[in-house]
Amino acid sequence: MPTHDQIAELIRTHVKRRRGVFEKNMFGGTAFMVNGNMFCGTVKDKLVVRLGNEGAAEALREPHTSKMTFTGKAIRSMVYVDARKVRAPGLRKWIDRGLSFARTLPAK
Repeated sequence: MPTHDQIAELIRTHVKRRRGVFEKNMFGGTAFMVNGNMFCGTVKDKLVVRLGNEGAAEALREPHTSKMTFTGKAIRSMVYVDARKVRAPGLRKWIDRGLSFARTLPAK
């Protein structure tokens, strides 16, 4: 079972050469940002991916995803991906989906 630190390291390794990417502590986990916008992160043993409202709604139809909730409230633009059930290549695809979405947003 991957830990928060293992998931964060997978993300870190996957995006280390991407322009404009940095990490920040957030949500009690680690958030990865591009041009000031979060694109993915970790919460406990889950990968968090930002896909926008439409992208997140579509993603919820895929296996091993669930609504992201924070303090009991659903965050419609993000999903959890159960890192215990998705192998590293699949997690990298989710990371790339989040990164692609965040690059469409204005820089902060």
